Amino acid sequence: MQVNDPANPAKKIDDYWTPSQALLGEPGFMQRLQEYDKDNISPSIVTALRWVAGWKAQLLGALGAHVNGPSLSQHARAPALPSAI
Repeated sequence: MQVNDPANPAKKIDDYWTPSQALLGEPGFMQRLQEYDKDNISPSIVTALRWVAGWKAQLLGALGAHVNGPSLSQHARAPALPSAI
């Protein structure tokens, strides 16, 4: 989903929050997370997760104390990612 960029209304940017809200509101979402087969994640998904984890670490480091509140992402821990992938 794309929305107008607040900094430049003529430009569109990706909106991840609106679809994320719908996903978080789905019945059984937490159950599916708990039952996910984390031992058989495809290499392409592992690569994407590594990129996101690195990006998040940089963002949180830059924001510092402003982001100390609890969130779903702070409670979700990824399994140890094999270094060979």
